Amino acid sequence: MAPVHTSPPVSRRSEESRGGLPPGAAGALARLTRVDAGITLAIAAATAVFTLFLFARLDPRLLAWPAGNDVWFEGDLPVVFRNLLDRFSDQTRNGDHPLFPLLATVPVTVLHRLGASDSAAVGVFLAAVAAIWGGLLYTTLRLAELRRLDATLFTVAGASTAAAIFWLPVPECAGLASVTMMAALGAAAVAARGRLHPAVEVAVSALTLSTTVTHWAAGLLLAIVRHPVGRAVQLSVNALALVVILWAVQRVVVPSAEFFIGYTAHAKFVMHPESGGPRHVLTTLLVHSAVMPAPLVRHEAKWGDVMTIQHGGIRADGPVALVARIAWAGLLALGIVGLSHAASTLRWVVLGTLAWQLALHSVYGEESFLYALSTAPMLVVIAAHAARTRARPVALLLAALFIVAAGWTNLARFDDARTFMDRRQGATVTDGP
Repeated sequence: MAPVHTSPPVSRRSEESRGGLPPGAAGALARLTRVDAGITLAIAAATAVFTLFLFARLDPRLLAWPAGNDVWFEGDLPVVFRNLLDRFSDQTRNGDHPLFPLLATVPVTVLHRLGASDSAAVGVFLAAVAAIWGGLLYTTLRLAELRRLDATLFTVAGASTAAAIFWLPVPECAGLASVTMMAALGAAAVAARGRLHPAVEVAVSALTLSTTVTHWAAGLLLAIVRHPVGRAVQLSVNALALVVILWAVQRVVVPSAEFFIGYTAHAKFVMHPESGGPRHVLTTLLVHSAVMPAPLVRHEAKWGDVMTIQHGGIRADGPVALVARIAWAGLLALGIVGLSHAASTLRWVVLGTLAWQLALHSVYGEESFLYALSTAPMLVVIAAHAARTRARPVALLLAALFIVAAGWTNLARFDDARTFMDRRQGATVTDGP
């Protein structure tokens, strides 16, 4: 298959009328029109409202210590919920999330001090993160030269994945960390179409490091694929210095924040026996992150029954889920073809970051679904490039099928998960973390 090549339009008006990107603008961002801005705002608002709706439906016991700890696919929902609300709480778990307290705890604390309830303050923050996530996804796809209809459709598809539905509405680091990766992909799309200011490169690189240290790979790759080694190292060192300076500011505001360099508290999750090895990891991150299987139950001696999909295998629970899986597989296959003809900067950042995340979590982690939002941005961008092949009509049909089938399946599974506490065997722990 070959990519779709669009001939230059005769005017900006005719180009905008069919949803393309004008090639003659001074900069990549200038190529986005006011219509795109309106669509971005609409997507952001819809994503925020939907996320807030799902958050409001969570069982409060999932956010309570110790009952809810590790229950949501090894997520530390009660701990993060408390950390968001209190800057003086124990934030030592954030050693591998360098600036998460500064970026998350501070705004939630402000909302709380202004009179918002615990749930309202956290819910507004999660909705804001989801809004940025959805808006950045659409903008990135437009900058990657997708037509307006195609970018909108695949943004909705991204929001329909299990990764988005299960992790954007819960208090965890995953949503904000995924936003930083989305920013790197957007910067790569801009760089592929024009000059990216060094200050922007440093800021984006620092952003990818700010929330999860392993996500810095996206920022490093952006520098490596665009510059000679010396220049790439200089930009990356500048980004590291910026994060260190901001961490020093954070330490004043959040006294228990751990320094991220040399932090090894999570070394126990390397080659964890519960991960089941690369086969189970890859199945979870490539398949289950898009279409959720029925959660299984695993009993932990310390925490009681928790939800898991780590050892579920490739299975489709019913015909609707099967349609979603087939559509997803078709989109990824076509998307690889389309991405092979994309600008090299975007292509290498997408594929390199995805490869790094898959390799990393093949040896690190216990429940791989916890990291689904770390791979979802790259997978959605790949799938969206199916619309840049000669099989575009097929790609759009598959995307529409995926939205309906995956959305239906993932929301049903979310409903099962949010009511899990009613069926759970209790934990044995009663003391603090």
